[in-house]
Amino acid sequence: MENNVVVFKNGELELMVNVTPSSDTVWLNREQMSELFDRDIKTIGKHISNIFKENELDKNMVVAKFATATK
Repeated sequence: MENNVVVFKNGELELMVNVTPSSDTVWLNREQMSELFDRDIKTIGKHISNIFKENELDKNMVVAKFATATK
């Protein structure tokens, strides 16, 4: 599976985004989502927790093990 990094630009907003072209997949971390939606990172985390708590998505299917990294 090949991953590419692309730059998403929208006005002043500029995000580096991991994209898997073969499966049309885009991965954003909480920090990127908070910047994209102009919300606090804690708010994004709360929404993600609620999604998993309410079984809207299976955490094992949508959370990448490799996505946790440090700056």
